[in-house]
Amino acid sequence: MAEIMAPTGRQEKSAMRKMFIRMTCLLACDILKREKRRRVLYKFKGKKSTTSKDGLSMQIENEIEYAARKIISSNYQIGLTQEELDDAVNRAKEALKTGGLDFSRVESLVLTQDGHTRHVYRYSDMLAPENIICQCLKQLLDKVFRVRYPNRNKMVKTLFNTLPAVVQMSAFTIVKFDFKNYFNSLSATYVYEKFLKNRLSFRKDADLIKKFVEETQYTYAGLSTSNAMAEIAASAFDCAVHQRFSQSGMIYYERYIDDSILVLNRNWESQKIQSILEQVLQEIFHDTQIKYGKPCKTSFNMKKFCCVAEKDLSQKHMKINYLGYEFDFFIQDMEKRKVELTYGITEEKRKKYCRRVGKLIKLYNDPASPDYHDVELLRQRLRAFTSRVVYVSKYSSGNVWKVKGFISNYSELRYFEDNKTLEKNTADFLKNMVIREFQSQRTPIPYFLTMYTTSDREKRNAASGYDLYKNMKSNRTLLFVEGIGYDYDAFQKLCQKVHIRPIDSNGIRKSYNELVKEYLIRMKVGF
Repeated sequence: MAEIMAPTGRQEKSAMRKMFIRMTCLLACDILKREKRRRVLYKFKGKKSTTSKDGLSMQIENEIEYAARKIISSNYQIGLTQEELDDAVNRAKEALKTGGLDFSRVESLVLTQDGHTRHVYRYSDMLAPENIICQCLKQLLDKVFRVRYPNRNKMVKTLFNTLPAVVQMSAFTIVKFDFKNYFNSLSATYVYEKFLKNRLSFRKDADLIKKFVEETQYTYAGLSTSNAMAEIAASAFDCAVHQRFSQSGMIYYERYIDDSILVLNRNWESQKIQSILEQVLQEIFHDTQIKYGKPCKTSFNMKKFCCVAEKDLSQKHMKINYLGYEFDFFIQDMEKRKVELTYGITEEKRKKYCRRVGKLIKLYNDPASPDYHDVELLRQRLRAFTSRVVYVSKYSSGNVWKVKGFISNYSELRYFEDNKTLEKNTADFLKNMVIREFQSQRTPIPYFLTMYTTSDREKRNAASGYDLYKNMKSNRTLLFVEGIGYDYDAFQKLCQKVHIRPIDSNGIRKSYNELVKEYLIRMKVGF
């Protein structure tokens, strides 16, 4: 994307007119979308459910097998027999019919990943009746409330399209805020009483969900139902935010799980916005008229609250971080008061990806690791890391296209010039991170990276490579889709180079999708 230049004269009027028409359209579309969600949330009446011959809700019974398959797929289970699946499904149906479910059997785990500690909850047995029914309830809530989970890439694209117009305005305020420990602080019993109970048309479904929330108490991270219940409650919060700010200059508002960003076309005081948001939070999450068991502890994480107003800008940089991106606002020329904006990746995320590459190198260097000095495995892992990975995941409901990888997560940055609108630390990270990780671990540069150590720009640019900056610019993609990507024979040979056998333990040739799953797990990409 070319550098944003301030228009002059007649061009200025035309540009500003187009800008405001575009922003008005964006706002109108967003309001319509939120209004649709609000109507679904408060007015949707579920279709009448019927019972099976066993007295079970047909909605729940019909979801059990799909739920089991979903759990198996999401946990990367390979080789589970149909008999094992059928047994798990029958045990879940029997427990549901006899009332032999105890949802309180969850266990607490502390996970440490990329330097962060998370408390999650799960059932020890992946195919336990409680875990399967938990997934069933999630699917039921998704259907009844028509839950639409946020699309990160879509949100980011809209935000990147909006901000260049915003910074040319004479006044604006941008606010980033999020909830503190959202899942583990949200009372499941509160959500049931305030949002769910009166919208479930079938008594057996309502009773089952009531039993679940009473025995689990909170929408703990790790439980399938938590995503649905947390999104239902947060959607009500979104509607309330729209109602409070839609007449006060709101240009853009979005929330991704527990992170929100709000853009207004006028200067606001930070404390005023905080006060309004706190009122909305109390209204949605702390309704005193709702009688429930465990209290709702939902609050804002004020350490991460950030507000940038045009009136406060100077030559000193003011930054907002959102979904791993960093937006840097400053004024280069105080006399003309033209707002400059650069885009980048947050320091926290840059360190995260450095650690990720560092772990791959450590596995390569560790004599105790099965990956020790496996240069081909290291090469393919770095290739996957520095590329956009596209594949198809097969579900009983159909095929779902999935995109993973660093380049996919930060795809919007590929449109910016490194010396203009791309933040300089980010540009340096993209160009040099992989090589620097080898240097920091005092590991000899492998043969496939030696071209990046040369000072000859032509040789460096001509090489096909593992350069994040170059690959992001070209949107380099590894396509693992049969028929349009690697064909079976070529992909089989690729797998064999990293010790993935094309034949299973029963001597049966693995399917293309089975090989993709094994390969991506082996590459540390995940499936």
